[in-house]
Amino acid sequence: MCHAVNWHSDNLLGERDDAPKAKSFNDAMGVGSGDLTGTRHASEDAVKVVLRGGDHTARPTWKLIETVEYYCDALAIPLVHAISKRGWGPLGHHDFLHFFFDAGKGDTVAFFYYIGSEQPERYVPQENHFNFR
Repeated sequence: MCHAVNWHSDNLLGERDDAPKAKSFNDAMGVGSGDLTGTRHASEDAVKVVLRGGDHTARPTWKLIETVEYYCDALAIPLVHAISKRGWGPLGHHDFLHFFFDAGKGDTVAFFYYIGSEQPERYVPQENHFNFR
């Protein structure tokens, strides 16, 4: 398992008192509905987006130990940084661990582990997710 990690902690980790009051995971995380109706495209305003790399990509995980073991042990990708945050975000936002694996060239693959949150149904893999027929 990876051991050379820089941990930053603002407070002791635990569940926020207001976290269980959130109506949904998206409400707690401050995420919108995903409805893009009425959203203007950048090209409509003559905006051109140019990407020159990405510092990191981040995904949620509800399997902290399994995620770290998979990236560190199975793939041998070093865990290079981790942050814990308490009381951050809008009312109902869960405390979290945010941890980063080296993706090369200064980039990382990162995960959020929201303490005390339930995995939303839409993120549960379906039995037919991969169809190999």
